[in-house]
Amino acid sequence: MKKSDGIAVAVIVSIAVVGLAALLCGPYLVEGAEGNNNYVIRITGMDNTVTDGAATLMVPIPVYLSGEPVFSEANLARVRAEPGVYRLNPDWNLSVETTPYGDMLVFRSVSGEVSDIDMILAAFDRESGPRLLMPVVSIPGNVSVETFARNNYGKYQSVVYADGLRLSADTSADFDLRYIGGGGKKLAFQAPVWESSVRASLPGGNVGFAEAAVTYSVSDSWY
Repeated sequence: MKKSDGIAVAVIVSIAVVGLAALLCGPYLVEGAEGNNNYVIRITGMDNTVTDGAATLMVPIPVYLSGEPVFSEANLARVRAEPGVYRLNPDWNLSVETTPYGDMLVFRSVSGEVSDIDMILAAFDRESGPRLLMPVVSIPGNVSVETFARNNYGKYQSVVYADGLRLSADTSADFDLRYIGGGGKKLAFQAPVWESSVRASLPGGNVGFAEAAVTYSVSDSWY
């Protein structure tokens, strides 16, 4: 075989290998997928509870480190327009309001008797970076939020709020919150998955803000 023929064969083989690789791996190299965000909010212990005219509950909201909320006002407007899709009990109205600690997700009752909350917020990612449940009240070691968010695991303090519920002294409003988001894909890169969760109880008669521990973790999978 002539040297030129050998070169030609090598070139053909190389092209074939590259073509096969593109055929097999192309979808993973060129396709992307937006990250998702789910926030499950459960506040229990209130079924058939009478209010003092109007009850108010507040929980932390997921916020990107940039300061942008994960769930936009348009997302919340869809919840208000179709509460059944997001499992929002009709006893409650949903909004975001500014508190002494920062912006929080607020539930206000629309009747004199309320039931438990068990709903979910869902939206595609608008940013790809870290995010936490905020407001952040304190972090062990007094590190900044930006420094803390670089960790794969940790705990910090946020707040929850309850007012206007006529709960007996031996009962409580129990908060069980779980946010998970991220995991978007772009080219060969997959973004991390960020998770923050809260479990807290406000005993009957306890009115106002109460600190609540947030467990924060970062992984490479939703599972």
